[in-house]
Amino acid sequence: MVWSGAVRWLCSNAFLMPRLFRDTWDLQCHQPGLFTGFCMMRQKKPAREAVMGDMSEKKVEIMKVATDLLMTNSYANVNMSTIAEACGITKAGIYYHFRNKEELIRECLRTTLADVNSVIYAHSATSIAVREKLKAISADLYRLAKKTPGILTLFMRSISEPEMKEILAGLGEEVEMLLRELGEIIKYGYGSGEVKDSISPYMAARMLLGTFMMQLQSRTLLKNTEELVTDDVVDVLFDGIGA
Repeated sequence: MVWSGAVRWLCSNAFLMPRLFRDTWDLQCHQPGLFTGFCMMRQKKPAREAVMGDMSEKKVEIMKVATDLLMTNSYANVNMSTIAEACGITKAGIYYHFRNKEELIRECLRTTLADVNSVIYAHSATSIAVREKLKAISADLYRLAKKTPGILTLFMRSISEPEMKEILAGLGEEVEMLLRELGEIIKYGYGSGEVKDSISPYMAARMLLGTFMMQLQSRTLLKNTEELVTDDVVDVLFDGIGA
């Protein structure tokens, strides 16, 4: 009954369809941010559980211990034996959960990327200015970094150390998804007039995360206990991309 009614309406109002498509196209051309925002709200939430899966408490503990060890030791000096000893279990217990050290570190990095992506997604559909949205994301990422400082060190080493760089390269899809999520938020600024439409949102996303990570890492190396003013990081970015 419902379908037959819909078909009758379409047939009797067919003359309206060209105008409907034309008006929709005009709206997209003049207000691209409107459709971008709608699509962002329709995105599938990057569930952290999808990454963690059915990990046991012991597996999560092993990952945390490995991350903590890498805060004070080089990648080469952390092996399955040292991780097992720090966990208080046998090396066979480590191999029960992970095939090798590379897989263990890869899972640590994958979980980190999922946490960061969850922070970005949580703010993606909020109806506030792009600059303020990015400031809220930066503040939450800073809180995450302070809560789990070992994760920051692990991620920075994966960018700079050759052995770990190869591991991060294997997570290209996860990294791209994170940058796309952040890039879509920046792209929304096209329609609202906040961001220059000549700016690549993907590159702007890389610049923001790169600057943020460098600020955190420099504070760690210099043992600077001052709080990072995350708003300043975003303001510096907008000096270059703001309309």
